[in-house]
Amino acid sequence: MSNITFNYQEMPCAYFADNDNANFLRNQLLKNTYNMLSEDYHNKGNKVTLEIVFFSDENIDLINKKIILNVYKLIKVKIRYQTKESLLILMRYIFIEYARHLPNNIPEQIQHLNSLVLKEILPNIITSITQKLGYLNLIHKRQELLDLPISTSHKKTLESYLK
Repeated sequence: MSNITFNYQEMPCAYFADNDNANFLRNQLLKNTYNMLSEDYHNKGNKVTLEIVFFSDENIDLINKKIILNVYKLIKVKIRYQTKESLLILMRYIFIEYARHLPNNIPEQIQHLNSLVLKEILPNIITSITQKLGYLNLIHKRQELLDLPISTSHKKTLESYLK
């Protein structure tokens, strides 16, 4: 039972449940996805490079799934996939700054780069969500009216400044 294949029909249960079986399914999903990334390129006879695997659609999909999972774990909010373009911009920055370009251990390098992408994007997403939720709560809450102004003058007339 150490290396079962993840069943994509169980995905909602694996992402949004909070029990031991769901935790196991989430770990299997991530482990199998990394293995599939490297195996797919080897099986096609292509030379596997860090850049090809990191910017692949499968890796972008994996990053999106990790974002959804982490946001749900941290603030219990379900979000949609991020756009491919916005992820690619951040991934390109991370790749240029932090990629080691070693010819071996590509899955480990991909995991490291993906974790850097998550560390960069998660605080921004969580801040945006909490601000939007706070705004929505504020506009739906009944606003209290301010008290009418109280005159502090003991005289019943105002002083004239035209003297």
